[in-house]
Amino acid sequence: MIIISSIFTSKLIKIVIGGPYHSGKTTTIHKLDPRARSADKLQPDGQTTTVGFDLGKVVWVTSSDGQEEIIAYGDYENNKEKYENANVREIGLFGAAGQMRFSAVRKATLRGAKGILFVIDSSISGHIGHAVALYEEIRLILGDDVPLIVLANKQDIADAKSPEEISELLNMNGVQVLPSSSINEEGIREALLELLNSLEL
Repeated sequence: MIIISSIFTSKLIKIVIGGPYHSGKTTTIHKLDPRARSADKLQPDGQTTTVGFDLGKVVWVTSSDGQEEIIAYGDYENNKEKYENANVREIGLFGAAGQMRFSAVRKATLRGAKGILFVIDSSISGHIGHAVALYEEIRLILGDDVPLIVLANKQDIADAKSPEEISELLNMNGVQVLPSSSINEEGIREALLELLNSLEL
């Protein structure tokens, strides 16, 4: 059993990482927080898929001169004195299972979310219909007021579609689509900061 009460507080800003299965949600969370926890299932092909949730925690640090950064919670804990004059806010990263049959789990995960990072595998066009269905489910549960940014993930793959192509394929009415490569840690902190700055806190 994973004990989360000791690291998640009432001041936590809850961000849900959603999207189709195998899009890179778990990798995104674990790159942001190396101590993140996951409830995964091993598939016959040797890959894993999230069947419950991913949980991670980072801090959003804004220095006195306005510079912002995302820091893994463990790194922050080990260097608190460095940030004593900064504005520090705790961010909970909650990964939602991507398969359609986990709708009830997703609904519970989405409860209380302040924003969504919606991760898709931009190298697999066959997941577009699934991505749109998940997006519509999220909007049905949360409404249109919760900010959402799409990560066109796996840009490190040669045949990955550009954010502009992904935006056209998804047709999500002007939702921002940003490039990322979770495995290379490219674009994920920038996207999270973009999302956080769009929140009404």
